[in-house]
Amino acid sequence: NKLERHRRALSDPAVVLKGSLLVSLGGRIAAVLGALKADRGMSGVMTPPPPPAMAGGPMQSATPPPLPAAATGGQQQFGMPPQGGPGMVQPPSVGGVPPPSGPAGGYGQQGSGSFMNHGGPPVPAAFGSQSDFASHQGSNLPPQPNQLLSGGFGGAQTEARDEQRMADSAEFSSPPHFVRCSVSKFPNSVSVRSKTKMPIGMYFQPLAPVPAGCPEVPTVNFNAVGVSTVVRCKRCRSYINPFVIWDQNGRKWQCNMCGYVGDTPQTYYCHLDDTMRRADRYERPELVNGTVDFIAPAEYMVRPPQPPVFMFLLESTYQAVASGALATAAAAIKELVEGQSFPGGERALVGIMTYDSSIHFYNLNSRLSQPQMLVVSDLEDPFLPLPDDILVPAQECGTQLSQLLTNLPEMFQQSRSNESCLAAAVKAAWMAMKHVGGKLMICASTIPSVGPSALKSTKENLRLLNTDREIEMLKPTVEGYKELAGELTRVQITAEMFLTTSMYMDVASISPLARYTGGDIRYYPGFRADVQGEKLRAELQHVCTRDVGWEAVMRVRVSKGWKITNFYGHMFVRSRDLLVVPNCHEDQTFSITLEPDAD
Repeated sequence: NKLERHRRALSDPAVVLKGSLLVSLGGRIAAVLGALKADRGMSGVMTPPPPPAMAGGPMQSATPPPLPAAATGGQQQFGMPPQGGPGMVQPPSVGGVPPPSGPAGGYGQQGSGSFMNHGGPPVPAAFGSQSDFASHQGSNLPPQPNQLLSGGFGGAQTEARDEQRMADSAEFSSPPHFVRCSVSKFPNSVSVRSKTKMPIGMYFQPLAPVPAGCPEVPTVNFNAVGVSTVVRCKRCRSYINPFVIWDQNGRKWQCNMCGYVGDTPQTYYCHLDDTMRRADRYERPELVNGTVDFIAPAEYMVRPPQPPVFMFLLESTYQAVASGALATAAAAIKELVEGQSFPGGERALVGIMTYDSSIHFYNLNSRLSQPQMLVVSDLEDPFLPLPDDILVPAQECGTQLSQLLTNLPEMFQQSRSNESCLAAAVKAAWMAMKHVGGKLMICASTIPSVGPSALKSTKENLRLLNTDREIEMLKPTVEGYKELAGELTRVQITAEMFLTTSMYMDVASISPLARYTGGDIRYYPGFRADVQGEKLRAELQHVCTRDVGWEAVMRVRVSKGWKITNFYGHMFVRSRDLLVVPNCHEDQTFSITLEPDAD
C-alpha cells in the first residue's frame, strides 16, 4: 500500500493519517493510512502535500466521500486502509481536550465508538457517523512537526512507543542473579556524575545457579533453525538482543550499543507488527530474554572441546602430614574417584602429584598392579619422567587412583621435611597439562622456601602490624608467581588453592597463581583435621563438581556515552578489554566500574 501523509492544521493537535488505527499521545492523535513505509531518515518539520482540489475553491468545505463500513454501521477491518482516497476526511477526536465545533474549523459531536486492546495503541472499534467529520482546510494554524518521525533512525518516538520500551526493559532485562548495578538511577551527564561522587558499577555472575521458581536460561542454536551464523553487530560485535531497533519492515536493525545499522540476514528475516517489533519475537528466545546461551559454531572455537582435567598437587611436608591436611585431601579425592563424580564421565582425566623439597610423579597406568612413584630433584629445570601416564582416565584407572590415595598418608608418615618447592611443582604440573589445559588443585601448608621464587620466612613483617606500613604486607615480595600464572593462563589452566597452615605463608606473594587464572584461594588458618577437616573435604569436592565453563573468554560492552574504567575479579586481562578465564565456574563473579564518556 502506498503511504499517504496528510497534515491538517487543527486548533490543538497535529493529525497524521495511517490506516484505520488511532494512536493517542498526550493530546495528539495519530491515525494510520495504509501500510507504514515511513522513511526514518526524516527529521524536522514535514512539509505536507497540498490538499486536493475541491469544487468551490481551495478554502471551501468539501462534501466528505463515502465512509468505510464501520462508519456506517458495518464491520470495520482493522489494519486495512479505509476506502476513500485523497479526499479522506478526519476521524473523530479521541481523548484529550475536545476540539471546538463549527462548520469551518472543528470537529462536530464525538462518536461513541468503543475501543479494543490489540496489545498496541488503542484501536477504535468503529467510527462515528458522517456528521462527526468535517474539513479543516480553513484553519490558519501553521503546520506542526511530525511527532512520529524525527531525529533520523531511532530518533524521537511516540509516547506510546517509549512506554512500550520501558515495559520491554522490565520484562526482558537480565535477572538480578546474573547482573546487578550499584545504583538504580544513572546520571545523564558528566557534571551530574561529578556532583554525586557515587561509584557506578556492575556486578556479573555469568554461570550463577538459577534460583528456585525462576525459569532456566534458554539456549539458542542458530544453525538448528537455518541461520548460518550468530547474529551480531558488525561494528562493536554485540549480540542480537531484545533491545535492538528494527527498521524497513525488519530488513535492517540498529545496535542498541553503538548505533550501527546493519542488514538482517536473509535467513533471519521476519516482518514487523504494528508496534514496529518482530512478529516472531516470542518464538526466538534471544529477542525476549536478557540472558541466553548461544551455541557457538566451529569458527568461534580455537580448538575442539578438550576433556575435563583435574591435576591434584598435594604438599607432603611434615606440617601437611602432622596437621592431617594430606590425609583429608586424599580421602576427599578418593570419594570423588570411587563415586565417579568428576564431570565429563569417561572423558575426565585425573593426575596426582606430591611435593616437599622435591617433586613426586605417579605412574597410574591401568596395566600396573599398583602405582609407581618417580622423584625429580632438579628444581631449576624439572622434567616429565612419564609424559603419557601422569594424567589418566578417572573411570578406567579408578583402581590405581584409589590405591594411591589410600596409601599417600602412610607413604609420608615418617617425613621430616619442612621445605616446599611450590613454584617448581606448579611448573612441572604445567608441563603435564599444557596440551589439554584444565584445573590445577593446589594444597599447600608451608611457605615456599626452596627452588624458584622461594620466599623468606621471617618475623620482620610482623613489625609492620598496626602501623602505616601494614599495607606492604599485602604486596607480593616476588613477581615469579604472577609470571607463572601468565603461563598457566596461556594454556587454559586454572589454579585453585587450599592453604592449610598454622604459620606465616606470605599469601600475598603466592596468591597470583589463583588470582590471574580465574581460581579461588581458600585459607584455613591453624588447620586441624578434627576441626576443619570436614570443611576442607566439602569445599574441595564442591570445586571439582560444580558447573564450569572451560576455556572461557569474556568481554563487557557498554552503550554509547559510557566507558569502563576498571575490571575486578580473578581473571587475566589479555588486551584492553578481553578477559581470560580458563575455568569460569558457577561461583565466579566479576565487577566493572563505569564513568560517563565525555568524548
